[in-house]
Amino acid sequence: MIRLTTRRIGSAVLLALCVPMFAACGGRSSGVGGRIAPPAVNVARIEVQPDGNGSGSVSIDQFEDTRPGTELAAYEGSLVQPESDIVPNVRTALTTVLEKKGIMVSDTAPLVIGVEIREWKVNVSRGFQTKAEATAGVFIRVFDPANKLIYSGLYRGNAHLQQSSMKEPELADVLSTSMSEALAQVTRDGPLLQLLRSF
Repeated sequence: MIRLTTRRIGSAVLLALCVPMFAACGGRSSGVGGRIAPPAVNVARIEVQPDGNGSGSVSIDQFEDTRPGTELAAYEGSLVQPESDIVPNVRTALTTVLEKKGIMVSDTAPLVIGVEIREWKVNVSRGFQTKAEATAGVFIRVFDPANKLIYSGLYRGNAHLQQSSMKEPELADVLSTSMSEALAQVTRDGPLLQLLRSF
């Protein structure tokens, strides 16, 4: 059974997720173990249309991973860690979706944004059926040329799946989908885009 969930600034997107004990990822049935490559965020899943409302530019000052834990996945007590920093893939994806909306990323832009990855993880649990839930959250602050905070927003994406069996190859896909949805929320924030085009 597939369940969709919608939140104020995020909505659920479904993908099949398969993770049998994370065996292919080097995970264990308990404790901490295993590493996986941080998934690329598939921006092709984000429907971004130029809106004809002009262009703008922004500088990205800080882009940080501020999640409470470093793992990308959890399965019955087994925590699966990323092989490398998760920030570059998310930064690349955010830059791409902003540019699709006419917002160029430039070191010399008058407006500056700071970005935090506050969530990005998939939890898998077993029962009569296997359940998977992926969440992603990105927090953005906007600073004017005087370094005054003038806007902030939290953008979230979720993916839920319940089925009889799951396999590992789709693990990266479900994580990617949740982050794609979080970044899609950025492109739908009219006040944010208007502000980025105003300088």
